[in-house]
Amino acid sequence: MSVFRCFILNYINEKIVIVYLTFSKVDGQWSHWSEWLHCDASCGGGKEVRYRNCTNPAPGVNGYPCSGSSIESKVCNSFTCPTCPHRPSAYGVRMHCETIEDVTSCNATCREGLTFVPGYPALKEYECGQKTNYTWSGHPPSCSRLNSPSKMEIHSAISFTNFPCDDVHHAKSQIYSNAKSGLQCGRNDTCEILIDIKGCGSREKRSTGVEAVLTLSISLDQGDNLDLDKYMANETISPALVNVIKAIAELENSAFEINRTGQVFQIPGVKIDIGQVKVTSDIICSPGKIRIAAFCVDCPAGTFENSNAICKPCNFGMYQNLLGQTLCKSCADGYTTAIVGAQDISLCTGKSGSKGWIVAVAVVILIVVVLMLVGGLIVRKQRRIKYRKQTMGSNFSFNMVNQSRQDAVKPMNFVQRP
Repeated sequence: MSVFRCFILNYINEKIVIVYLTFSKVDGQWSHWSEWLHCDASCGGGKEVRYRNCTNPAPGVNGYPCSGSSIESKVCNSFTCPTCPHRPSAYGVRMHCETIEDVTSCNATCREGLTFVPGYPALKEYECGQKTNYTWSGHPPSCSRLNSPSKMEIHSAISFTNFPCDDVHHAKSQIYSNAKSGLQCGRNDTCEILIDIKGCGSREKRSTGVEAVLTLSISLDQGDNLDLDKYMANETISPALVNVIKAIAELENSAFEINRTGQVFQIPGVKIDIGQVKVTSDIICSPGKIRIAAFCVDCPAGTFENSNAICKPCNFGMYQNLLGQTLCKSCADGYTTAIVGAQDISLCTGKSGSKGWIVAVAVVILIVVVLMLVGGLIVRKQRRIKYRKQTMGSNFSFNMVNQSRQDAVKPMNFVQRP
């Protein structure tokens, strides 16, 4: 602030009047800086600012304004923004993704001619973003190719009330003859016919509770030979697919004939109940594959076929990067997996050194404890020997114990453990 004085000379009524005026010149001064405002970016280099005002004091008339800027800024949150890893995928999987704001969402489908294995469907959606801590919410299962089975079978079973157990061979021959002449696949000589009689055992003559099982089977060229992707693209049917379709038709028609008439089980002099015929089907797949409808599919990567013909995920510490396997591969010693169903060796983590360190510490602790116990026993034994020398004669006879010493020793109270 500057102070100025001036005077005014005025001539009034032949008199000189001098008027003195004093006024101050106020220059502007800055207020304190405000707090830093929030950064305008959470990562990747944003900017945060703070402000001050020229009000401490504000400039007066003819005063100078504040010098400098009223705004100050600096870089903030300059660290690299977290990003989602590459979108997950698996054999034969197509990921269809879209990103809205900070979240990427994908749905998984299989390429033409491939399918997800029953029991291992894809999730409705796979997400990654801030709400998932920039990790994918899951990993899609592998798609599997439909393969031709090695064999198709139907099993027809019926129970007899008076089956001739004394002549099983003749009864089986009669059923075989009926199937050969009365069923479509028998007439066309396209199926193998097998008859099994259950329940006769050592019985003789006619018996109840005997079951006859007729099996019709057609062998096929198994493997990845259906070319379903071509069929999906331009409806081109491969020879292997034609054979599968024919086999299905042969067996279905034969099963229909069995259910409709039951003549195949007719044996002279033996009564049957046609309504009791039970027909089931079976698809025989090669190891590492399981049934899906009339086809076989490989167990996907990360799984194996168990003894129940089910694709099971590899357990912790194991993985499988191949399709159609009956065993999983073990991670190296000291390594394990964070998930079941690992599809690659890269998912085996954890060095053996960490486990070795734990074992080493445990061994050291054990040795220290043992040494302490041994040392305690030695000290205790030495004290006992010293005590005996003081209270016993040279012949170590209890009769020579000093009575006064013995009276001085108070009995200890032992608390019985519950």
